[in-house]
Amino acid sequence: MCTLSWTRNQESYQIFFNRDEQRSRSPAEPPKCIEHNGVPVLLPLDPDGGGSWISVNGHGLSLCLLNFYQGTVPGKRLISRGQLLRSLAHAENIDSLNNKILTTDLSHYAPFTLVAFQITQDQQQSQEKMFQWDGEDIHRSQPENMITSSSVKFDEVSKQRQKLYIQKVSSPPCADTNTDKHISFHACHGEKKNHRSVCMHREDARTVSFSHILVTNNHVEFNYHNDSPCESPSPDTKSSLLRIN
Repeated sequence: MCTLSWTRNQESYQIFFNRDEQRSRSPAEPPKCIEHNGVPVLLPLDPDGGGSWISVNGHGLSLCLLNFYQGTVPGKRLISRGQLLRSLAHAENIDSLNNKILTTDLSHYAPFTLVAFQITQDQQQSQEKMFQWDGEDIHRSQPENMITSSSVKFDEVSKQRQKLYIQKVSSPPCADTNTDKHISFHACHGEKKNHRSVCMHREDARTVSFSHILVTNNHVEFNYHNDSPCESPSPDTKSSLLRIN
């Protein structure tokens, strides 16, 4: 029940992420800096599961986690998917992340989609990689420009959000910057507030936060909105890191 989009150029990339959760779930803690093996990591924390759904580290590697409801849940004792992201968040680059994932026993995790972003040192261009665990196998691919998930009527929800993405982000150039287009997309409802909205509202669940991450060759910025983006147009917390060379 989340939506991820991004934009990039030769020197930077930006991530935009709506986290959708049950209304009964405890509020998350805003992003804090945690060091692991000398690598600073910015990430919000989920007090219920002990993990996180989004992170960025001093190497400029960002991770975004979405539930993959179309997969098959393994029969073993499950560990929170957010703890998996937290254990991977200090990786130096996508190659290192790939090795860590391939050596992890994923049979204790419910299906997920993990998307990684980085700026390469040689070409000064950002790269993305998607890892999708369907409960049986891990699949790696290049992601599209928008990824969404939903536990309710996924085909209907995905189709509507793709339509809104085209309207808000991929439409012909206008006065809005590319950043503004993405922010507007993540706050939009379409015709009305419901389960199909990008800024999602259901009786049992809703979009509970919006994250905006900027990574350049020199620094990292993490703007965090601790509410639905339609209700919280300005970030509640702003965090930053210097890049590790």
